[in-house]
Amino acid sequence: MTVCSYVIVIVFFNIEEIKGITSYKNPCLGFKMFKEPQISKCRVMYLPKVDDVRGNLTFIEQNEHVPFEIKRIYYLYDVPGGESRGGHAHKELEQFIVAANGSFDVILDDGYNKERHHMNRSYYGLYLPNMIWRELDNFSSGSVCLVLASEVYDEDDYIRDYDKFYEIAQKNGQTYNKSIIHQNNSNTNIKVEKNGK
Repeated sequence: MTVCSYVIVIVFFNIEEIKGITSYKNPCLGFKMFKEPQISKCRVMYLPKVDDVRGNLTFIEQNEHVPFEIKRIYYLYDVPGGESRGGHAHKELEQFIVAANGSFDVILDDGYNKERHHMNRSYYGLYLPNMIWRELDNFSSGSVCLVLASEVYDEDDYIRDYDKFYEIAQKNGQTYNKSIIHQNNSNTNIKVEKNGK
């Protein structure tokens, strides 16, 4: 006769004191559940690479290599040394960023967590869902940043003030709530850059 015994260890701690983790109380179960951080939806995705002695080829097909329909493509180039780009978030828009040439860093922030990605290969890209604050810096000489977007340009989709973005992210607990975003942006002075970039 074998006797099996199980030991259950329960650790109690104040979840609100752990920085960078969002939780909510499940009313049915009476305990806290963890939400997936918005930043965890950002991911590096490899693209097809056709090797050839005459030069390599990489291609991108919508809904095949990027998780959305491509409605806009733009690229950043001739960025002077020491300059940065981005400095905004999008309410709805998703993006896929590729270092078509050279290298640069993409700094991501969901209001709780921050990540830095060094982009330096033309055969992979970085997927960004909505509600991620992004900044691009550390551009190498001759770098080209190719961006595929899920929507056409719409200034109303931008959040250009970090404090407003942070406030929205904290209120939503990293869950997008369109009504709060539109309400908060109604009285915001927005700086518009040329060509919407």
